[in-house]
Amino acid sequence: MNNWFWIYFENKILLIFPFVKVSKHLRKIWITTFRAMDDIKETVRNAGDSLCRAVSLLTVRLCDVSLTTSSDANETMNIVLPYLLSEGILSKVSRVQKASISLVMKLAKVYSLSNSKKVICINILVAIFCSTVIFFMYAAVMN
Repeated sequence: MNNWFWIYFENKILLIFPFVKVSKHLRKIWITTFRAMDDIKETVRNAGDSLCRAVSLLTVRLCDVSLTTSSDANETMNIVLPYLLSEGILSKVSRVQKASISLVMKLAKVYSLSNSKKVICINILVAIFCSTVIFFMYAAVMN
């Protein structure tokens, strides 16, 4: 492939935010982000890491009930959390695993700040524990 293709692909990854209702597209954004983080080209992986940082901040902001309406925060959490727990933490790519675990912990912290969300926060922590156990069991089987 030509060099212009990689430049185009990198720019496409970096310009992924022009959505009106972001939470509807958040799963697709995370899928694209994780794919970019696992690309064969190092510059694309670096652009994927930058995209991951930006999307992580956006996701945390959308899940923060002090900055977003409660219904939008719940909608975003219901979209992002299952994907992070099923695909992100259990990914074979260490960058994706680390980013997913870090984001899930941030989401748990943001959600725990709201008194009405303590039950959901407990569910998140249980899900983190279960996915961590599953991950280590999977890693033991694969080795």
